[in-house]
Amino acid sequence: MTLLGDDMVTLEAGDNWVDSGAEWIDSTDGSGTISTASSGSVNIFVPGTYTLEYWYTDSIGVKSNIVTRTVTVEKTTRDFITTWETFNNGWSCTNCVVIPTA
Repeated sequence: MTLLGDDMVTLEAGDNWVDSGAEWIDSTDGSGTISTASSGSVNIFVPGTYTLEYWYTDSIGVKSNIVTRTVTVEKTTRDFITTWETFNNGWSCTNCVVIPTA
């Protein structure tokens, strides 16, 4: 088994990520690729460290070596939260345009 792509990946929470997978070569079945991990998953919306494992089991039941990818999801940017308040018979928005209610 050989990883395709990096063995350590860091993502910003919410960013799109596509698993690069792994490739295998086997004396019985030939060769091929695995597009998703054999074990583990990544939640791109939840910060944390995720471990993905890849292996191949051939047609006679022989399991390959296991290769591992570590994916770290980080939250480094702030969410933008808008606060609305009633002000002088209208609406105001912190860091926004004031919208009168007539």
